[in-house]
Amino acid sequence: MKYAQDIKRKESEIVEEEKKILQASKTELDFLEKHAKVNEELIQKLGTLISQLQSLREGYIWRVINSAKQNHMLD
Repeated sequence: MKYAQDIKRKESEIVEEEKKILQASKTELDFLEKHAKVNEELIQKLGTLISQLQSLREGYIWRVINSAKQNHMLD
């Protein structure tokens, strides 16, 4: 049987795949900050980063919504 506390913890934890995406995004931003010149490649890389981060954000929003639907207390 799942306890409410376990479900809440699972919903709020960042999984390994998300950690990898965040780390890759951070690395890419650091690289762009140090070596980038404003050009088409920079714009494409920024577009990719924005898409990845928006995807993570949507996933997190759905987690909060699903937790709320299950009547779990939210932090």
